[in-house]
Amino acid sequence: MDKFMHFVEDKMSPIADKLGEQRHLSAMQKGFMTVLPLIFVGAVFMVIANPPVTADMVKSGGVWSIFSGWFNFATKYKMAILVPYNMSMGLLALAVTFVIADNLATSYSMKGITNGLTALVVFLLVAAPANYLALADGTTPLLMNCTYLGAQGLFTAIIVALLTVEITRFCEIHNITIRLPEICPPALTNSFRTIVPMVINVSIFYILSLLSSNYLGMSIPALIEKVLATPVAAVNSVPGSIFLCAFMLLLWCCGVHGQMVTMALTAPITTAAFTANAALVAKGQAPIFHPIFMTLG
Repeated sequence: MDKFMHFVEDKMSPIADKLGEQRHLSAMQKGFMTVLPLIFVGAVFMVIANPPVTADMVKSGGVWSIFSGWFNFATKYKMAILVPYNMSMGLLALAVTFVIADNLATSYSMKGITNGLTALVVFLLVAAPANYLALADGTTPLLMNCTYLGAQGLFTAIIVALLTVEITRFCEIHNITIRLPEICPPALTNSFRTIVPMVINVSIFYILSLLSSNYLGMSIPALIEKVLATPVAAVNSVPGSIFLCAFMLLLWCCGVHGQMVTMALTAPITTAAFTANAALVAKGQAPIFHPIFMTLG
């Protein structure tokens, strides 16, 4: 046992430390910790809209009758109660895109807010492009598909956030920017410096989105979802959960915070599972992901 512990300390600890310090994983970790309040807010209104009783239980009387007022209120105003949920957990991918890009850019000593906005624009471009649709009444409203703005778009949000910052960093390192004279105000100079990197980011991802839609018959988020379906299914299982738990405990034995190291990898999956369950409950359907798996996030 002593030999095994020495092996773990000598071989695993350095790897765990490097994983914990890796800037991209760290940005993801901080990003998901930042959006936790959004998840909690959405969960509060989800609970209010879905009391822990059914109509039959309330009718049976007894102790369940104490929930009758709550049940009747939630049944009557459910759609109104769920509006804060839709505006928090329903837009989770948007928030994740911004905060991960912000954190990664800050780690490079770049402008966090500017990079966050760039990532946000690019994410909307590939995940929810707005299009005009002619209706029978003669109007042509501008519509946006919100399918991937929530949990389903988390992996796209992560990829877009990381890549847009790296593209912007490449442009800044190689001076592919608009440079104004030094007499110009710093705020104006910084604004113009972001124009070219933002145009490049938007152009690259828009071209990729068009290619994916026209030649593969699916959007970029759908493509990412398809590619990651197998590894996500492997992790989102009892054996996968047991392996992750064992790995986290092993890291703890090395003196490393196991959950903090693995959070960047597990949080997208567990958060997507949690919000998928919430969406099903909001529709009056049964959740599909086991609560034990959700604790790994």
